[in-house]
Amino acid sequence: WLSTAFAWKWDEATKTLTFSGQTSMPYYSYGSTDGIDGRPWKDHIGEAKNVVIKDGIKSVGSCALWNSATLESVTIPDSVTNIKGDAFHGCRSLTSVTIPEGVTSIEHSAFSDCSSLASVTIPEGVTSIGREAFDSCTNLTAINFTGTVAQWTTITKETNAIPSKVTTIHCSDGDTAP
Repeated sequence: WLSTAFAWKWDEATKTLTFSGQTSMPYYSYGSTDGIDGRPWKDHIGEAKNVVIKDGIKSVGSCALWNSATLESVTIPDSVTNIKGDAFHGCRSLTSVTIPEGVTSIEHSAFSDCSSLASVTIPEGVTSIGREAFDSCTNLTAINFTGTVAQWTTITKETNAIPSKVTTIHCSDGDTAP
């Protein structure tokens, strides 16, 4: 029997937060009733170095890992189709992220203020990138896109979705401007 309930666990030895279930991660927001302090794992946000999102999770919740300044690595499975707004906002130690093939939407400020982020891979299935999705990612100068230049041009990109420091999109058939 497979549980559909959302669950999380903390591993003190490896400083790893693991999320599992056959559902979406909960929504948190600094403007909601529970706010970001309503996250059950909030006591570990300041010390987490790794995040593992298990296969079955359908979306990474808004503000789920907001201000996880010590986060160095994240594993996102192909079951994820959406990365909600501010999901990884302020993860200042995160240096690279590979967004899985299942993702179609990267919402507003999803990776905003990830100042160490230097490598991003976006899959060809993405159809929209929200405003300021990678804002203040000061080390990000290029993005890897698994699709073609023609596919890149069809993605809906909201205001400042791609920061001005990004000068090149590496596509499967050549490079293009953002």
